[in-house]
Amino acid sequence: MTEFAEVTRHPFNPQERRDWYRVNSLLGEIEDTAQELGIKPEEMIHIGGTSIFYHAYHAFGSKALPNFRGTHDMDIITFTKGAMQRVLDRLVEESDSHVREYHTSYSHLPDKRTVHITLKDPTNPGGMSIIDIDYWEFTSGAIAFNDRRMKKTRIVLDPPEKLELPTLNPHKKRGLVVVPSLRDSFIIKMDVVDYSRLGLRAKDRIDVLTMFSTCCALGYDLDYLFDALVKTSGRESAYMKLTELEKVFVKPDGEIETMGSTNPLLPTEEQITQVLKRIRYYKQQVS
Repeated sequence: MTEFAEVTRHPFNPQERRDWYRVNSLLGEIEDTAQELGIKPEEMIHIGGTSIFYHAYHAFGSKALPNFRGTHDMDIITFTKGAMQRVLDRLVEESDSHVREYHTSYSHLPDKRTVHITLKDPTNPGGMSIIDIDYWEFTSGAIAFNDRRMKKTRIVLDPPEKLELPTLNPHKKRGLVVVPSLRDSFIIKMDVVDYSRLGLRAKDRIDVLTMFSTCCALGYDLDYLFDALVKTSGRESAYMKLTELEKVFVKPDGEIETMGSTNPLLPTEEQITQVLKRIRYYKQQVS
């Protein structure tokens, strides 16, 4: 199984960090097993928190692993029926896999289900832990995700993006993973504002800060994200989302305290100032 080589000091709760490394380990098992089964990377597309992690890893390298906010679950979409089941069935059979068993529960949403994976816990012999994967599989040529219709050739604005992720180990690579483009990931994240009376949650605010620092690290102009947000939202929705973004960047102290003031995945003061200028410009355009 592919592993990241670098582990550095981090500001997170030790239990949360262990959970995140467990999720990351399972991600590696899924990727390796899918490759062994001949399942192409684009047949299993990571969305949600893990896609933001992969973009950050693409931008910042292995520093992303210990500095990412972490996540306790995964979100995956696929346009190939049965891909996830094939991978999990193989992992259950493998003696050196961390997967003990899994079962699936179904949602009222037509394309969504949740896979509950029971892990073997090497740190607690005989003990077990659970990781959930929210899993969308197409039924009619496109995947219904909130009000979006995701297609194999276009998640929101772009086709899925392949990322080649190396590690510090010269003999191992993370390999290819597939995620929505950075701007599509941003659009999907900001859709939370349309469905939540409370706006962005704490983890969403951290993800937004991470996406903007990633945007800068990859050399994109900030309008790469803002143009996409406005293009894919109605006028009122765009204004609400920009207002919520403004709140995040006016006072990011809580997120910085959680992540650590020297965390490379957070924007610098100069970048925060630039983002706020663009937010206020776009608010004027849609008001």
